[in-house]
Amino acid sequence: MDNSQAQSLNIFKRFSFWSPFSFVTISVLLAGIFMLVMPNMQVAFIVGGIALLVFSVAGVVSLIGEQAAGRRNWIISTVAIAVIGVALLALNEPAYRAQISYAESHNNYSVAVNGLVNLGYKPPFSKTLATAYLNWGISLVNAHNYSAGIQELLYTENNFPTLPQAAQAKNTIPQAMLSYAEYAYAHGDAITAGQQYTSLIENFSSYPAAATALSEGAPAILGEANAYAQKNYYQESYNAYAVLLKYFGKSSEAAQSESLAPQVLLTWAQKLIASQNYGPASQEYQVLAAQFPSTPQGKQAATFLANGVSVTGQLVLASGKPLPAYVNVRLSSQWTAPSSAGGSYQTSGQQYYADTNANGYFKFLDIPPGKYLLEWRSTQGYYNTLLNGTTFSLIITVDPVAPTYLPVITVPSFS
Repeated sequence: MDNSQAQSLNIFKRFSFWSPFSFVTISVLLAGIFMLVMPNMQVAFIVGGIALLVFSVAGVVSLIGEQAAGRRNWIISTVAIAVIGVALLALNEPAYRAQISYAESHNNYSVAVNGLVNLGYKPPFSKTLATAYLNWGISLVNAHNYSAGIQELLYTENNFPTLPQAAQAKNTIPQAMLSYAEYAYAHGDAITAGQQYTSLIENFSSYPAAATALSEGAPAILGEANAYAQKNYYQESYNAYAVLLKYFGKSSEAAQSESLAPQVLLTWAQKLIASQNYGPASQEYQVLAAQFPSTPQGKQAATFLANGVSVTGQLVLASGKPLPAYVNVRLSSQWTAPSSAGGSYQTSGQQYYADTNANGYFKFLDIPPGKYLLEWRSTQGYYNTLLNGTTFSLIITVDPVAPTYLPVITVPSFS
């Protein structure tokens, strides 16, 4: 191959500006731009190194057709670019670690933690990662970002259980919660303050922060309870009042809870009844009657529970035809099973009566809670029920507050 053919292979010869100096300048400039747009220094060094190695190919091509003096300059430029590229590839991890250290020193722990994870650090045995999470939590708390800080401290405690950083996080959490409670209450957030004080008292009782919570937390917890009541969050409101009654003895806040808690329970129970949510309503009425019996609301609940509810049902024959009107139906609170199949049984105790209408429907009013045996009266004047051998099939359970609607009862025969 003569010199003219070699020069034709050098595609860069057509550019008048192309020289070893411009080659180095352009290569370094482009690699720098690529590195600047990368997400972190590790990726930046890798991309920059690969770019420079690719660009060094241009230097090799530029050697073609050059005279000895020019070839020497191109060789030096190309080798320099390649060496820099290799150096960048070799230094990518140290550079990334430097970036992580810089982030930590400037309290940018989210970047530091993500960097460490990318480098392969992971729970539960990495002291480096545990330290980063611990410092992250402490930094957030110091910046009054208490909720996020406590979450990071909890993460440290739960995910690095055998490391000293976990113990340090565990010991830091109560004081962070106390600071959170005090900060929230000072800024008018009684709900958050009350939650933090309550958690300290119930979950960190052996820590000094819990003792402080017991000495200063009552106003915040009372504010929490009242705030929940205003929002109609009755369960949360009552829970807060209950904390005051349980832990704050003869304090003025506990005294207020004595009168406010029953009213919250009663309002809650009444709203549950209005929405036909009878199961929870029954529970709240029973709590109110049992725990606050001397209050007006407790007495009202006891009376309500004692008054009973309605029991509705329908009696039909096997043909589907209803029993005639005015068939007497009875609920008995006590009964004795027959000793053998087909034998007689006895009923006693409190008994309640109702009559069927023309469609076989009957309805008892104000039946107290409990279990009852349902019977109907024949035209001969005696009462019958459904028996399976010696086992009764019509034992009815009456809820304290929920109206009872019985499924259709099929009577084998009626005379």
